Amino acid sequence: MSSMKRHICLAEDDQDDYYLFSRILGEISDSNKLTWFKTGEDLLQYLKTGNELPDIIVLDMNMPKIDGPTCLRILKKEVYWCHIPVAILSTGDSPTAIKTAYEDGAHRYFVKPFTIEEFRKIIQEILLL
Repeated sequence: MSSMKRHICLAEDDQDDYYLFSRILGEISDSNKLTWFKTGEDLLQYLKTGNELPDIIVLDMNMPKIDGPTCLRILKKEVYWCHIPVAILSTGDSPTAIKTAYEDGAHRYFVKPFTIEEFRKIIQEILLL
């Protein structure tokens, strides 16, 4: 795994999923920075400040206010953010939702796993984006 420091923005409304993501990310490498948002709206507000753009954005699909699909479309239309790789991490495994996410500009789509080891593999793949 690369030792390059990556700044990851995670938009995830489930605190348990955030905690698990954060913990596994820290185990993989403590040099990465994770910024957490409970909604897509909060993520977009942060990006609008322009203070510190992330290297990678990870989106849940089912969030309150602005959901993942809407947030993804907004991200990919904005010239300042469209270059940032976006990974989807969702419980949704509908082939239609997955196809639409890729059509809307997602770099990868991961279905939330059931084991810690599977979650670790997904996070390692996300870090390669």
